[in-house]
Parts: sequence; structure tokens; C-alpha cells
Amino acid sequence: MHARSPVHATLAALAAVAALSLSACGSEAADDAAPPMTTLTETATADANQQSPAPSPAPASSHGSGATTSESTAANGNGSGEEQENCGADPNAAAITDNIGQVPAPSLEGMSWTYKGDSNFDPCATLSYATVEQSEQGNAQFQNQLMLFHKGDYLGVGSDTVQQHQVIGTTDDSVTVRYKDYEALDAAGGSNAEASNFTTDVTFRWDGSQVVPEGRFPNMGMQ
Repeated sequence: MHARSPVHATLAALAAVAALSLSACGSEAADDAAPPMTTLTETATADANQQSPAPSPAPASSHGSGATTSESTAANGNGSGEEQENCGADPNAAAITDNIGQVPAPSLEGMSWTYKGDSNFDPCATLSYATVEQSEQGNAQFQNQLMLFHKGDYLGVGSDTVQQHQVIGTTDDSVTVRYKDYEALDAAGGSNAEASNFTTDVTFRWDGSQVVPEGRFPNMGMQ
């Protein structure tokens, strides 16, 4: 066996040192590496297993059924529940007598209007009425006037001309009257006793924003 030369010995020593250095670096790199995926998985699992607070209940919808809304409002003592208690025909309502003064006066001098209870006034009705008559009546041919109300509020009169009417039908949003047509009576040369044969019907209907008459008004030329 030949003895190693000094050069060979030095190279061998350097190789050994290099091997040790690489081994040490590999160990440090391994220490610096991210922890195994199992650790992350376990951590995530642990977090998922932690009890989370129960979710808060969703707020009740403000768009419930009509019955529910009405019951709730009525329980509070206002709104539709209270209005419902006041609904119904009330021919003695103050809204009628309080507004008679706003009705145009009769065409006959010295006359005024009197109210005798002819009304279906209802503060909840879409359209209701009250009839006032001239205070003094010499015969069957007298003037009267139709007062109209929407939800209890006074709207005005059916006609601003001389009329005599009789209410012949009502719905929640309409009032139908039968007017005596004095102009047609005069044109025919008839007597007062025949006046009931000369009539025309007019329906007053609430269209959502105002009263719209349907039919022909008689006596438009009379003052």
C-alpha cells in the first residue's frame, strides 16, 4: 500500500469538512421549514370544532299579513283598529251639521237649508252623502242639495244648480240620485203633478282622487 501524499490528505480533509457543513445546513434548513400539513389540518379542525355563538334570530318581517298587521295596530289602540271601531253609518255626525253653512244657499230669497237625517254618512266610507232641504216648502216642488263626503271629510255638493233629488242607490264609492227634470217638464207643458215622470239619474263616483259624475245633469239653465 502506498502512503497518501500530503495533497491527497488535504483534499480528503476538505471533503470531510464540506460534508459536515452540508449536513449541518441541511439540518438547519429542515428546522426552518414550515411545519407539516398535518399540523395545519389539526389546527383548522380544532378551530372548526370550537363552538360558535348561535346566530341571532332574523327580525320579523314588517310586511306581514293584513290580519296580523291589523291585530297588532288594534292592540296598540290606534290606526286601523281604532278606525274600525268608529266605522258605520252615523246620520247624526257633527261633520254634517258643521258643514251645512258651506252649502250654496237656495235660489229662493230668505230660504236656508235644514237637515232631517237623510244620510248614510260613514267616516270609513269612500263616498257617503247627506241631503239638506230648503227650510220652507210650499208644495212638493222644493229644492234640496246633496252633500258628499270622502272618509268623513266634506267634499262639496252634487250640483250648484236648482235641483230636487232622491237617493236611489249607494255603494262604498258611489252615490246614485234621481233628479227631477223641471226643464223637460216645462218643455212638455206638464203640471207639477206630472213631475215624477220627468227624471234623470246621475251617479257620483270616487275615482281615487276626486268625485266624477256619470250621467246628465238636468235644469242647467235654471237659476
